Amino acid sequence: MFFRRPNVPEQMDAALVSSFDSPDGLQVVPTAVGKPGPGEVLVRMAYAPIHPADLVSLRGRYGAVAPLPFVPGLEGSGTVIRSGGGLAGRALVGRRVAVLAFSTAQGTWAPYLVVPASHCVPLSSGVSLARGATLLINPLTAMGLLEPELHAHRSVLVTVAAGALGRMILAWGQHNGLHMIGCVHREAQREALKKSGHAEIFNAAAPEFPAQLRILCRRYQIHCALDATGGPLVGQLLSHLEEPGRVVVYGLLSRESAPLPGFPIIFRDVAVSGFWLQRWWAGRSLIERLRRAVTIQMKPEIFDSPVQAKVPLASIREAIGLAVRNRSEGKVLLRLDPELDDTE
Repeated sequence: MFFRRPNVPEQMDAALVSSFDSPDGLQVVPTAVGKPGPGEVLVRMAYAPIHPADLVSLRGRYGAVAPLPFVPGLEGSGTVIRSGGGLAGRALVGRRVAVLAFSTAQGTWAPYLVVPASHCVPLSSGVSLARGATLLINPLTAMGLLEPELHAHRSVLVTVAAGALGRMILAWGQHNGLHMIGCVHREAQREALKKSGHAEIFNAAAPEFPAQLRILCRRYQIHCALDATGGPLVGQLLSHLEEPGRVVVYGLLSRESAPLPGFPIIFRDVAVSGFWLQRWWAGRSLIERLRRAVTIQMKPEIFDSPVQAKVPLASIREAIGLAVRNRSEGKVLLRLDPELDDTE
């Protein structure tokens, strides 16, 4: 079966960030459709999720801040419709793919996207475009965060465990034989995770939590905590982890300032480090990238993200509001092209 080369418009309506300070800094406006160069492909986009990291980028606080104006969005899914040259690009034409928009001037919140062919992962026949839109960032983050712990076989504490990524980290750790302990911020979240089979879940907002944390760290010999808040909880973790201990911060969900407590940093053998998927991914070989992508697609019970809504790009503000209010209810997907197939 031959792939019919589609007509590509000169312009598209894309989400564009023009300011970090104005309420109107994000608008859906006419934008030029890019042309792929050597080693690049043009993807007709189907879906793109709204991740917490995407929301951070809208405020100009992400690790790699693109020059204004820019199209946001770190990942998505679609069909490769053109190649700018190169064996890898030509091999992808006509294929449905998951896409990473790392180190590119244009993100995924647009109907068309030009990316390096190496940033595309072909989707298996049983993987829908909706599922493919969240195939990479959260699963790869879970893998990268737990990679140093897999040979230690120790207990690992995870904050924000009720979110899509938190649940994924718990599941991937348990799958690999680690003892996983989760922290949430609402009692309803704790009960929901316990009903889904996670025994060790604690409410970090409860008055008794600091005392519980001290006991937990000693009882289970917890040396590593994975934190998505970047807030005051980091200080509590540093004070109670077993030595040598480390807190790995991979998110900035907390809006509270978090000065690091001097006492544990000076007098205890503990440290804080950061995890940024973009840097970790850059250090992986092409073979390793493909191997991990295949593993993710073969284990939907661990790596699938629940979807709470699919919202047209024209309703971007409503979509962002939904993603912020109901973070633990599942991902909000921006629907970029209603004509692309969305069936399993």
